[in-house]
Amino acid sequence: MLATYAITISTLCYLACGIDNLRQKDFPHALIWFSYAAANTGFLWYEFSKNPNA
Repeated sequence: MLATYAITISTLCYLACGIDNLRQKDFPHALIWFSYAAANTGFLWYEFSKNPNA
């Protein structure tokens, strides 16, 4: 359960970094940060599908 909180927080931080890079028109780095957020979303999806009561 603790892992899901940590992954959620890091996903939100990655999204914030991606948005900030978009504002600065630094598109390659924005793509990188959004990719990290997407990967973490996949990890969360796996965790919640493995244990639906989490």
